Amino acid sequence: TLMSGDSQTIYNGQSTPEPLVFKVTTDGTTILTGAPVTLEHLGLMGSVKTLDGKTLSSSIILKTDSNGEVAVYFKAD
Repeated sequence: TLMSGDSQTIYNGQSTPEPLVFKVTTDGTTILTGAPVTLEHLGLMGSVKTLDGKTLSSSIILKTDSNGEVAVYFKAD
């Protein structure tokens, strides 16, 4: 589930000013901590970028935090 970061406008060469934050649950209520999650752009020109900016790729594998959340920036190409 997308928790925050929707409705952002970016232009070619820019990243979202705020991260896209997703919560991962098993049934809508039970969070998954430490679960691997693959985030990738689908059908868009762009990349996903880790919060620390060290990884910029079409696909990133992250693990959920203690709140069951993962976050990335989207960069438009």
